[in-house]
Parts: sequence; structure tokens; C-alpha cells
Amino acid sequence: MAVPAHARHDDDSVECRSSGYKYNECEAPFRHPQLVQQLSDTECVVNQNWGYNRDNGAIWVSEGCAGVFADSRGQDSRNDRDDRHSDRDRHDDRGDRGDRNDRSREEVVECRSSGYAFTRCDVSWRRARLIEQLSGTRCVEDENWGIDRDGLWVDKGCGGRFAGH
Repeated sequence: MAVPAHARHDDDSVECRSSGYKYNECEAPFRHPQLVQQLSDTECVVNQNWGYNRDNGAIWVSEGCAGVFADSRGQDSRNDRDDRHSDRDRHDDRGDRGDRNDRSREEVVECRSSGYAFTRCDVSWRRARLIEQLSGTRCVEDENWGIDRDGLWVDKGCGGRFAGH
């Protein structure tokens, strides 16, 4: 679920922080972000601990990355926002409007099985889905990850970004 950025520096940049090394998403008014100022001691590396989620128009950060992001193409952010909504409208025409609305309420967490050990991640979800594989070990639901009444669990080297509600 995208949340408002912690701080906006101006109309063309967004500050986004991974507090406590947790995954976070920040709404971004552009489609081609670049890191323009690193704010954390942790190095921010694109597609490792920060990136852009085109599905919901948000920059994501994790593992302690914090920075100021801006559009690398210098396009008018209002046009990009309109394009993003047009893409969503076309997507809605394929008949999955209800699924998209469910996903807008989802929370996202990273959960990793370090050393192939069973690990439980504290969530109160009833349903979960893997949205990004982070480990070299393939994550397979009900084999090395799942959700039960005690929360989300991973095992046998599975590591990923999970969404649920």
C-alpha cells in the first residue's frame, strides 16, 4: 500500500525512508525516478533496496535506504500522473477492478529465512501473496512459505516481499 512520502522537498522530488530497515512505499508524482540525494548511511542501490512500483505509482525502499528521489526524465509530473491513471483505467477494463481495490488495502513486508531456518514475520493477515522473490531459493507457497493463524512464515531459504490483508 502506497503511503504519502515522509517529506516533499518541492513539487519535483520526494523523500522516502526505510525506517527500522522495513519496506516502505511513498507516493511519487513521476514515472522514472532517480536517487538525487542519499539521506541514509546505508547505500541506496536501485533494484536492491529501492525501486519504483509502476502498478501503484510509488517508490519503494527497504533495508535502511533513505533518499530524495526525482524524475530522471524531467517530464511534467501532472502528465505522468494522468498517464498512470489512464493505464489503470485500461487495466480495469479487463475485469479485475475488485482485485485492484483489494490490493490497494494490502500491507507489504519483507520476510527472509536466514540460514535456511524457519522464520515467522509478525503480521495479522488472513491472506498473503509473494510479490517479489528476494532469495536465490525459489519461494513456493505451502512448501517454504505460508500464512497461518500465527502470521507469515518462511523456511528453507525462502526470502521475499509479501503483500497481504
